[in-house]
Amino acid sequence: MPLTDALNRYRSSSEDVYQAWVSGATIDNPIMRNIFDLEYMPEPYLDFGDGEDFCVFLTTNPGGGMPVQLRDGISLLCPQGLPASYQEMSRLLANYYSGSGELKGAALGNIRAMRGLAEAFGYKRVLQVEGFPWHSADLPGKVRLRDQLTRLPEYSSYYQALCELIAKCPLVLSWSAGRPEVRGGDGQLFKAEIMGMDLQQASMISISLSKKHQVSQALAWQADADIIRGLFVRTGSAGLPKNVVGARGDLYGAIVTHVRQATGIGTPLDLTDFEKRRSD
Repeated sequence: MPLTDALNRYRSSSEDVYQAWVSGATIDNPIMRNIFDLEYMPEPYLDFGDGEDFCVFLTTNPGGGMPVQLRDGISLLCPQGLPASYQEMSRLLANYYSGSGELKGAALGNIRAMRGLAEAFGYKRVLQVEGFPWHSADLPGKVRLRDQLTRLPEYSSYYQALCELIAKCPLVLSWSAGRPEVRGGDGQLFKAEIMGMDLQQASMISISLSKKHQVSQALAWQADADIIRGLFVRTGSAGLPKNVVGARGDLYGAIVTHVRQATGIGTPLDLTDFEKRRSD
């Protein structure tokens, strides 16, 4: 299946999720009702930037809901009423989160980091896609939940379309909490399985060290021809690294050059300024 077809199928499945919420359709499944905040508008994906080519960032789910995502609050975002399609809504949400000032802290920092990393890889457009399109403030047991929900029609077609899209995208990145040296854990495994990554075989770039000189953030990555998959893992809370400018360039550029050089593309670069360590 070509990338364009996979994207169209994913958009169609996302549209089904959105339209079910717009219509007020009731989701009766007790697992979904107990775990997700279904009164908030689902957000299968957000579309940042412009351009035909895009890279993908995979996140778990939209997190806790905000007032603007409720039916009574959406008028602040859409005074003329709900957009007819989720594709239009995704653009409105992306612009709102990026520029309204309502989104702060780590969430806004991750949006800026996604766009910075994408630009370093040569992409002006980012498609942020969710493993689960519904809101929840907390989501333990992601792999087990995924296995349960893929038996349900409300989720199975969305999940299948998501996996098909990711399989066709040249560049897919994500991030998770955990210890980089462990290469496992619920959050890491959930995302790695969707991306088709084998964490035990992935190459590793250290990005930062703790005060005890242990790796506190790293990028696990795999590449095959022009297909690149990467998972940023950070001890403590999940998040993407901020860009850091060193004597020989910036962190994002150094990561891109390292990956491309290792796959036979680009030229060597000394990453000493960025505390780079790699284990094969």
